[in-house]
Amino acid sequence: MGIDYKDFAIASSKAVDKELQVGEWPVYRRYEFKEVEEKAYLHAPSWWAEEPDDPEEREAYRQYKDSLVKKHRGNPEFGSYSAAYSFEIERHNEPKPYRPLDYTDIFLQFARLVEESPITQEVVLGWVELYGVLGVDKASGPGMGYGNPRGGPAETVSNFEYYAREANTVLQLYEAASAPEGPDVEYLRERISQPVREWPTQTVAEGSSPERLSELARDYIRQTVHLRVTGECYPHLYRQKDGPFKQGWGFKSLLGAMWLHMMWLMTTAEEDIRRCPWCRTPIVFKHAEQPKEDSGLRKNARAKYKTRENKKFCDDRCKAKWNYHYGDGKSSKHARKRERERRKSDDN
Repeated sequence: MGIDYKDFAIASSKAVDKELQVGEWPVYRRYEFKEVEEKAYLHAPSWWAEEPDDPEEREAYRQYKDSLVKKHRGNPEFGSYSAAYSFEIERHNEPKPYRPLDYTDIFLQFARLVEESPITQEVVLGWVELYGVLGVDKASGPGMGYGNPRGGPAETVSNFEYYAREANTVLQLYEAASAPEGPDVEYLRERISQPVREWPTQTVAEGSSPERLSELARDYIRQTVHLRVTGECYPHLYRQKDGPFKQGWGFKSLLGAMWLHMMWLMTTAEEDIRRCPWCRTPIVFKHAEQPKEDSGLRKNARAKYKTRENKKFCDDRCKAKWNYHYGDGKSSKHARKRERERRKSDDN
């Protein structure tokens, strides 16, 4: 049985946001960069064609597709879909919803991206395939202000890098201003003297006290977190199956969900924050559990996230440095010294 325009229109316009519950965000099976006027942006197509491996069959499919695209000049995508449907190689891009607020380290991971490598298409695509688009491409009309979970023209590499750098700036300033051992005065003075977004003050004197530097950093952090949370999130009443309503948070984009985590980090007691033993940066932290309106994720939902609660170090570099200086394993400097002395004794 063939397909017609009506069937195709229904298949192409299935909106996942109608299926999402509050507190969920989708990750699609496939994302692609789309070029428009020399500008590439990420989106999740409603379908794609998985071309045959056999060269002859693949060539036959491509020729048939070209003929149908010419036939349906007014709707070339319908022609492409019809060809894929005829060869039974069309694949629908189904989403898997998950709950970003359950990912206790998602903001920390996002903020660290700019420290690990340049932000390229490959880096952005790798992130999106794990967590979905940021949701910075906003809907118009009904649902105005909500991020499009399929992506769109605003989901560019440059925008992704901008928001990642903003997150990194806030996180580093927070770490420097609130370190348990005391504020990192030199870092704060250097960072605050650089243009970021508009600082609360125009100039910072060389002789500014640690208290004044921490105050400026905290003001900037507070304003930025307030700006992102109020613009992308909202309080929400969750209906419980067998009990009263519970107050929680909803969000309009993945970016908003991540900034909620930063807000929670700022309001978490120090004893509930796990820091890297080497560099003292936060790894994970505890916050109030986000309520749900059902007993679990629905069919076709993404599997439960495996938290990093047992993780002790930021990365392998910090782990190696700590083990070298303070560990008692074979890689520690004490063990290496004993091994050198043993070999020297054997040689004598």
